[in-house]
Amino acid sequence: MVIVPETQPETLPETPGVETRRRDDGSLALSYHAERTSAEDVLNAVHRANIRIRDVRTEQADLEDVFLGTDALHRLTSRPAFPSDASGGGYLDQEEALVFLLGPNT
Repeated sequence: MVIVPETQPETLPETPGVETRRRDDGSLALSYHAERTSAEDVLNAVHRANIRIRDVRTEQADLEDVFLGTDALHRLTSRPAFPSDASGGGYLDQEEALVFLLGPNT
């Protein structure tokens, strides 16, 4: 979801399962998994942060985002999790890697 705020907020919305970042154009990109977090929850977080919305639109992840996520998951599950484990073992399983990438509330 992309929010165009009336004015630039001092703080970004925070809610479990949602990642917020400012874009160069001043809009706020809020990334979340629709299966786990509703658009209403995202908008409620924006309102709790006292952000007045001028415009809102949704975007789907593009192929580059999907590839980067898949590539990161592969890298985390196919090498030692920590440098001290370089002798073998210590690999993250897929669930641990997803928690690492997406956070514990996913």
